[in-house]
Amino acid sequence: MSRRAFTLIELLVVIAIIGLLSTVAVVATSGAQMNARNARRRDDLIAITKALELYYADNGQYPTTTNQFRAHCGYGNYPDTDPGSWIPGLVSGGYMSKLPDDPRCGKANPNSADNGCWSRTNNSYIYISDGKNYGLMAYCTPEGTLSSNDPFYEPNNPQRTWELCSDKSICNANNWW
Repeated sequence: MSRRAFTLIELLVVIAIIGLLSTVAVVATSGAQMNARNARRRDDLIAITKALELYYADNGQYPTTTNQFRAHCGYGNYPDTDPGSWIPGLVSGGYMSKLPDDPRCGKANPNSADNGCWSRTNNSYIYISDGKNYGLMAYCTPEGTLSSNDPFYEPNNPQRTWELCSDKSICNANNWW
C-alpha cells in the first residue's frame, strides 16, 4: 500500500517548526528596527543642528521661541504646531526642505526605558531658543539608554531624553527642560 498524503502529526510538526522560525525572525528583526529608529533620530537631530547653525550664520541669532517649547507630534500641553514651522524660519528660510518627524511620531513607545513614555502623546521632538542659545530634544522617543559620555546624553532625564544644545552648560543652567 503506497502512502500519498501527510499524516496529521507530520502536518502539526511542520506548522510548529514554521511558527518557531517566524517567532525567531520577528524577535531578531525587532532589535534591528529599534537601532534603525535610533539612528534616524540621531541623524534628524544632527541635521537640525546644522540647519540651526546655518541660520545663525546668516541672521546672527537662532530662531526664537520666546522661551516657550515648540513641539511636533504631541507632548502634553506644549503647542503641537504645523510640521513645517515648529522651528520658526528653518523651512521657510530654505535651511531645510522639511522638518523631520520622529520615527514613532504619534505612536506609543514600548521600548523606552521610562514607563512614562509609553503614551503616544509624549513622543516628540522639542525646540526652544532665546535667540542666543537653543535646546533641541528628542523626548520620550529614544529606545534604550545612553551612557553619560554620549553627546546626546541629557543628565536630568537620561532614560527618556536625548538633547543637543548650542551650549550644553547654558541649557543645563537655564533648566529649560
